[in-house]
Amino acid sequence: YFSFPGELLMRMLKMLILPLITSSLMSGLATMDSRACGKMGVITITYYLWTTFMAVAVGIILVVSIHPGAAAQKDDSSGGKVVLSSADALLDLIRNMFPSNLIEASFQQ
Repeated sequence: YFSFPGELLMRMLKMLILPLITSSLMSGLATMDSRACGKMGVITITYYLWTTFMAVAVGIILVVSIHPGAAAQKDDSSGGKVVLSSADALLDLIRNMFPSNLIEASFQQ
């Protein structure tokens, strides 16, 4: 019960990120001239591709060297049913009223 307001706040903040970034990019692009906009687009795409490549390379190197999950053992001894209380169901219903990704939620419906 203690973490519920924090989870709601984080979901609401995640929900606002995409519209906020999109609107600020559109308003910024509307004030630029076409030549500067094209140059900025090329720089942005180059920067994005370079950082993505570096993140993939670092991720592959770390996975090969660390082997995450290799020591994990599966416990299949818990064969009982999980019983949810009515409070958990109500909090889950309220939590799902605020989707983390607004676009994904609209396509799911």
